[in-house]
Amino acid sequence: MEIRQRTIRRNFKKVITSRVAIPYTMQHRMKKYYLQGKEISEKQAKAIEAKNQKYISSNDFTLWAKCQFVTVVTK
Repeated sequence: MEIRQRTIRRNFKKVITSRVAIPYTMQHRMKKYYLQGKEISEKQAKAIEAKNQKYISSNDFTLWAKCQFVTVVTK
């Protein structure tokens, strides 16, 4: 997480400075995840990647065929 300072002006007299934590995913780059041309959430993409790792670690080729490909677009 990144911490940025934000200045708040109230009644044009007082100036209050506070620190605001910004999640890493919102700092500089936004990522979009796609599965078969449809946009999916980051949680869904990570779950699919976990399943893929499980399938790939097995010796059964029929499980390898179940792997799904997630496309990640970074802006």
